Amino acid sequence: MSKDTKLLQLTADDKLRATKTVERRTFLDLTEETEIAGRAYMITADGLLVRKDHLLIPDLQALPKGLDPWERWIDVSVSQQMLVAYEGTRPVYVTLVSSGRKGTKEDPYETPRGRWRIYSKHVSTTMDGSSATDGNYSIQDVPWTMFFSGSYALHGAFWHRSFGAVRSHGCVNLGPSDARWLFHWATPLLPEGWHGVNATDESPGSTVVVRD
Repeated sequence: MSKDTKLLQLTADDKLRATKTVERRTFLDLTEETEIAGRAYMITADGLLVRKDHLLIPDLQALPKGLDPWERWIDVSVSQQMLVAYEGTRPVYVTLVSSGRKGTKEDPYETPRGRWRIYSKHVSTTMDGSSATDGNYSIQDVPWTMFFSGSYALHGAFWHRSFGAVRSHGCVNLGPSDARWLFHWATPLLPEGWHGVNATDESPGSTVVVRD
């Protein structure tokens, strides 16, 4: 959900009646699209209606070239502020994220577009830096961090709930529970009892694609 909205029921006299309100970021299981009085609605698995323009629906992506049909990979859409985890061509997880905000010429914060592999994973880490606009900053115990390009990473963010809107200094922020799921799903897998792991030729990291 992109905003708080209502689930609707079509009554016998063809009127829409609200049954309950669902909060932003609620996942809905949808079946098909329909049109009522010129407006598009999606039908939920339990037969209720929700306005399509209140939803964020991922654009499913083709398997990146060179990946095997069973490989795990991650697609990040900056325009939708959405992440989808795939096993081959099958989407297995979707959530909203916060990628890098625009920043300035001196301090550009936009998340880079491209294709990489996760090269390092840490249960938690410290992220710090300095910028002309924000000054010095240091955040300890950033959870479920997976670096994919230089200092750019997918990681949990406990200091905000603005997922679905640009926010970060360039990393891809996820809700902590989403980040935890992704961390344990993506490769390289973390051996039991370890705090971090690096990818190797024998155990490569999952592919990460960041696109507009």
